[in-house]
Amino acid sequence: MNSILYLGAERLLFPRLLRSSPPRQPARESSSQSILFACLIETVLDRPDLAIVLNSWLVVDYGYCTLRRLLPLELAQKTIGATMRGNRAHRRSYTTQSKIDLLRSDIARRNPQRVTIIDGERMSIPFEYLGRSIAVGSTSTSSLDRFQSRLQQLLDSD
Repeated sequence: MNSILYLGAERLLFPRLLRSSPPRQPARESSSQSILFACLIETVLDRPDLAIVLNSWLVVDYGYCTLRRLLPLELAQKTIGATMRGNRAHRRSYTTQSKIDLLRSDIARRNPQRVTIIDGERMSIPFEYLGRSIAVGSTSTSSLDRFQSRLQQLLDSD
């Protein structure tokens, strides 16, 4: 495995997924979210050596399989795991580690040649990986071109 894309889901892919029970089907996306998914899919499909790892508390809250099932098929097929366990029975009580520390641990364990991080919040990205990351606070149409360009640049660079 040469390259891993760590994908945060909160506020980025599922901004309204805050119910207490697990969703049964993907949330209806806004047009800008649909474009974000399209950008991700187009960029990811061009890279056979790229794997996706979910970095999201939603894995803990809803379970890995449920969250993976909510992703577009092209992204779900490349998803190989998560930075945290998806045991809904324990919720978040199993760890006192932050999302950043869990991400650092996963990167150290998997030891990929290339790390790329996409998250909805900059504060969820370890400072040492800011140069290898994209923080997407909102998905306005004007920022999507910059997003896709930056993602391609990160995935092509060492």
